[in-house]
Amino acid sequence: MNWTLAVGSSGLPVKLTTRLENKKTGVSKTAMEMRYTKWGAKVSIEAPAASTVTTKLDPEKAALQLPPAPKR
Repeated sequence: MNWTLAVGSSGLPVKLTTRLENKKTGVSKTAMEMRYTKWGAKVSIEAPAASTVTTKLDPEKAALQLPPAPKR
């Protein structure tokens, strides 16, 4: 994984770029860029409905289907 963090003149982060690549196969490549703006602005945060929160993954409802874990 490679990443670059850019900071502004105030010393606060403004952009984080992350790159992932499977070094063994070179097949899987992913890049993600996040921008940070409006530092100090007021925000409103509401808790999600209890019915949408869990501490356990239900494979039947998962948006991302993961392969089975390897046997050890």
